[in-house]
Amino acid sequence: MSLEKIIASGNYSGNGVSQSVVIGWQPALVVIFSEDTTKGAIGYKSASMAGSDYLACSDDAEALSDGITLTATGFSVGDGDEVNRSGITFRWTAIKAGPWIDTGTYDPSPGGYYQVVTGRQPAMVLVANILATPAFWWKGLVAFSGNTAAGRFDSDMSVIPSGPFPEILITSTGFTVQTGPSSPQVYHYVCLYNLRQPTQHVESGNYVGDGSGAKVITLGYQPQFVLLFGNEGTNFSAQKHVESSGHDANVLDTNFSFESSQITISATGFTVDTSHNQSGVNYCWIAGKE
Repeated sequence: MSLEKIIASGNYSGNGVSQSVVIGWQPALVVIFSEDTTKGAIGYKSASMAGSDYLACSDDAEALSDGITLTATGFSVGDGDEVNRSGITFRWTAIKAGPWIDTGTYDPSPGGYYQVVTGRQPAMVLVANILATPAFWWKGLVAFSGNTAAGRFDSDMSVIPSGPFPEILITSTGFTVQTGPSSPQVYHYVCLYNLRQPTQHVESGNYVGDGSGAKVITLGYQPQFVLLFGNEGTNFSAQKHVESSGHDANVLDTNFSFESSQITISATGFTVDTSHNQSGVNYCWIAGKE
């Protein structure tokens, strides 16, 4: 008997109205990259976000409600340009709920300490705020020193941490937020745990760029997708699907536009080009195979 699929990836052409993507199960996390060359965007949706609410990351971070709804068989998108602009290709990655992922919310006291207990040590933590001052952060288990969280996506796209929040420390039972916001806010978190089975994998990792050219990341299998986040440099994030042609990957760069860059998926992992191997830059990645 074949194992049930736990990840999926694909693409659709925007129609400017609404449309549904059928996967066959309800995802816990959906990430959508726009191939709009004039204003690229990333749509980020986790299971704890109500209705069609989602976080859009482009030349700024916006909390929108015209976009992504998780359904029992996949997800649907509304008429928002960031996820369904007419004539634009959108590439998406979805991860199913299971022991490899936890989603939820927390509401820390202003200026205070907060602990999120999942009972396990995450390999990566993603945090999104979709209120008046939206933002998106990520933290890898062995990436970035101490409790520093790296992120690019906030209301003015400044480097995080550039202010008092967030300071995230991954623990053996979840993660802690060291300093709360200045006012009460709800944060949506995703904790990812490495899953390695004979034919199924969901895992996260990191590397520090050395500026030496292309860099090979060895996984021991061919991933179906790779999501990549960098905390400095000229490229904020990238997405690569195994079915995408050639070496092209979806990239959101410092010009807030979509561009093609080189991430090559191989039988044993993936290779990034120089734009994703800048010296001293910390990169976090998520890879999956069904």
